[in-house]
Amino acid sequence: MSRSFFLVGLVFFLITIAAQARKGDTTLSGNGGMTEAESEETEDEAEEAVTMETVEAELQREMEEEDRLKRVKRSRKMLRKAVKRGSQGDVTEAVAMLNEAIALDSTNARAYYNRAFARTLNSDTKGAIKDYTKAIELDSMLVSAYLNRGLSYAEVNDNLAAISDFDKVIEQDSSNAIAYYQRGVAHYLLLHYDTAMTDYDRALELDTCYSDAYYNRAVLKTKEGRLEEALADYDLAIKYNPNDADFYNNRGNVKYALKKYKAAIGDYNKALYIDDTMGRTYTNRGNAHYMLNERREACRDWDKARKQGYAFTEEDERFLSKTCK
Repeated sequence: MSRSFFLVGLVFFLITIAAQARKGDTTLSGNGGMTEAESEETEDEAEEAVTMETVEAELQREMEEEDRLKRVKRSRKMLRKAVKRGSQGDVTEAVAMLNEAIALDSTNARAYYNRAFARTLNSDTKGAIKDYTKAIELDSMLVSAYLNRGLSYAEVNDNLAAISDFDKVIEQDSSNAIAYYQRGVAHYLLLHYDTAMTDYDRALELDTCYSDAYYNRAVLKTKEGRLEEALADYDLAIKYNPNDADFYNNRGNVKYALKKYKAAIGDYNKALYIDDTMGRTYTNRGNAHYMLNERREACRDWDKARKQGYAFTEEDERFLSKTCK
């Protein structure tokens, strides 16, 4: 190709570009490029597609939220039915309803809490602990869940775990007499007698009519040899709950220790009037009769104790054989 021909061709090429520019066409003919208008149209279509996807996703979220709210509403309604059924004594049906409430809404803390309570009634203590734990995970301010889980731990003799839960109750409600009392019982079982006494005292400061707290404090005072103080606590326990046979039996034991044998027999009589199957109380009354030289009455009571399944030691049996011929 001659140099002059190349130059002519180049001039023609440049003239062509200039002409196209005057027409507003910046794309070379035959090069397969996209015009500016076409580019804008494609961008609009892309934006429209993104917008539709966003709208569809938002609609899907709204539908899911609406469905969730419906399930929550149904779960709460089922929970109310379950509580009513449980209060009527149908625990099995109540549990079935609570299962459904939880299936509808797995975040329903009250459903787990009530199912735990129902499991306690069915003697499923481990299952109750599991449900109370889930309820607490969902609602850490559910004080009664800590209290009841503590009682469940105490039921399976995990007193350290019980104390931890009673601590949580007291942290949230320092006026909860039950938590102090139950923590005192757990400490007593762990032989933490001083701490137990402190908790019993605090429980009674908060509730001066708490018969069980008076009773357990009396037990501890008896162990410490503070018999007159123990007797005063048993008096108050019986004042606020006159229908517990153990209260009378234990007060009788303190009177016996104080050598008030006739008064002790009076308490043993009251205990047996409430519950005539208490083998140890027949034994105790027999001992009091014996101390009053009333051997016939003593032997009769010891025989009743044996019939109620009270297990005498071999030494006791030898004594009875010799005394009650």
